[in-house]
Amino acid sequence: MSEKKPSIKKLKLKDAFVIEPYFFEDSRGLFHKTFTQELLKSAHASSFFAEEFISTNKKGVIRGMHFQKGKFAQAKLITCLRGKIFDAIVDLRKSSPTFGKFETIELSEKNMFTLYVPAGFAHGYLSIEDNSKVIYRASSPHNAAEEGGIIYSDTTLKLPWPKMNYTLSEKDKKWPTFENCFKFE
Repeated sequence: MSEKKPSIKKLKLKDAFVIEPYFFEDSRGLFHKTFTQELLKSAHASSFFAEEFISTNKKGVIRGMHFQKGKFAQAKLITCLRGKIFDAIVDLRKSSPTFGKFETIELSEKNMFTLYVPAGFAHGYLSIEDNSKVIYRASSPHNAAEEGGIIYSDTTLKLPWPKMNYTLSEKDKKWPTFENCFKFE
């Protein structure tokens, strides 16, 4: 019997993808394998993660659009463990054929998809359900001096956030527009 593995679904943005987990259910409950180092390497993705974060979010909370600059640029793996989120990524790499483009995906406790966000992307999400719990792993340590962001309501990108009352941190309300934000070479 061969070992069951998660699988990759490529997204339209260069180097970004979703990992569809392997599920196993029996009388004890449900088991998920969300990623493997081998799978990440096969997609030429970072397979090393320096930090892991878990956030629990009220309905309507937007976290983002965030990135880290320079040597602190982070690849990320994002999974929604409870509830449901609307996730958005934007390619900020000027050398990329998908520079300035965005993609959105719903991550939930039901689909257990894991989103791979390459370094050089802005990332953010909206909690669609109360108490949505999100785990994300980052390939390099967070450095407050190297934080960057884009305002969630940028009129150039026109991210299609689901309509509801939004709650944002003061910092997230003050990010620049896409036009004025930091870009990667």
